[in-house]
Amino acid sequence: MRVSLIPKKSFTWPRLLAGGLISAYVFRITIPGVWLTAVSAYLVNFSGYFMLAVSLIYLLTRSLRIDAAAVFLLSCVIVTIFFSEEIGVAVSKGFLWVLLFLVVGPLLAGLKVRVFRDLVWRWQKAAVLAVTILSFVWYVAGLLQYGKGVSGFTLHCMVLGPFAALAIIYAAVKAVNERSYKYALIAVVSLLTCLVSGSRSAVLGAVAGVASIPVLQLRSQALRWLCIFLIIVTALFARSWLSFDSLDGSPLFPGNSPLERYVAELQQKGLVNTREQLWETRWSEFNSSRAVGIGIGVDTSGGLKTEYGTITIEPGSSYLAMLSMTGLLGVLSFGVLMITLVMKFRKNWDFLGSVETTEIVAVGIFWAIHALVEGWVFAGGSIFCLFFWLWVGKLSNLGSPDFRRRANI
Repeated sequence: MRVSLIPKKSFTWPRLLAGGLISAYVFRITIPGVWLTAVSAYLVNFSGYFMLAVSLIYLLTRSLRIDAAAVFLLSCVIVTIFFSEEIGVAVSKGFLWVLLFLVVGPLLAGLKVRVFRDLVWRWQKAAVLAVTILSFVWYVAGLLQYGKGVSGFTLHCMVLGPFAALAIIYAAVKAVNERSYKYALIAVVSLLTCLVSGSRSAVLGAVAGVASIPVLQLRSQALRWLCIFLIIVTALFARSWLSFDSLDGSPLFPGNSPLERYVAELQQKGLVNTREQLWETRWSEFNSSRAVGIGIGVDTSGGLKTEYGTITIEPGSSYLAMLSMTGLLGVLSFGVLMITLVMKFRKNWDFLGSVETTEIVAVGIFWAIHALVEGWVFAGGSIFCLFFWLWVGKLSNLGSPDFRRRANI
């Protein structure tokens, strides 16, 4: 039985806020955003922060409840910030993450808050699909690409990769559940876009997420475990089976085409670790302050200064970023939060639609893999930080006890 908490009529104001928040963050990573940054970096980069602040004001005027596990995480993170040796950097970076966490994360509860988060989630899905399709057309048309590889309509290939990976999952879930050829075509287009972006973590995350879809759709527990076993076996031997030589001369791979070169480069990268130095730095930072870390946004290796004075760092892994920046205290509190949310979500499984359950799990698998090599977890200015904590907030929505109460009415 499927139960929905979204009212049939939704006010225009929260819809505009949700759309404005996603649009502000997405615009920053598009080519027009790059062009406008040359005119006014503050306007582009702080529009998202402004929308976060306005959204928080709106949410605080609603009837609210507080999630205890989320309060525990927030409290622990704040403690680690004030123990940082570079407290100025930690406070400024931490404040932005706290703002983002309050708006899209699981801390605030209540019907109006959940409706708002669901609206942001829908806008996010629409933006991901739109940017991916537009990027594919941009690439095929041979238009301007930024950075190494294919960036499409975005500012960098490592931005396009995760967008395309999420688009694959969203389109595949729709295609399977609605028997939709349109979404199947979008999934194929998104897969090609993801491949040419050259992001290994995005490709791997997308493959793992999509592989979970048939498993989650099966009603038999035995068949689920059989599918999981076959997926694991396939993954273990995929490296020796993969060969793109047989594709030479096909329409998509006509002798030394750009697509062929990018996929060949992706294959050549294989399991080579390009982030080893970043990981070693994060581990060294953790060892220097194991209990509370060195503070959010603090980087002992030295960051890159932008033209408007802020510091940009690349942690190399969200797991290691959490460990180095917040120490064992932050990791413990995050673990408590995730275990709590997953348990609540599992209780509601039978009251949720198959699209919702499949989608949230598949996307969660993607984030779990992508977090291994990208350090966006506390980067409040990163669109992937917004998307990840929105996913956590959506997981909290689906674990609401109101689903079970309404199902029993």
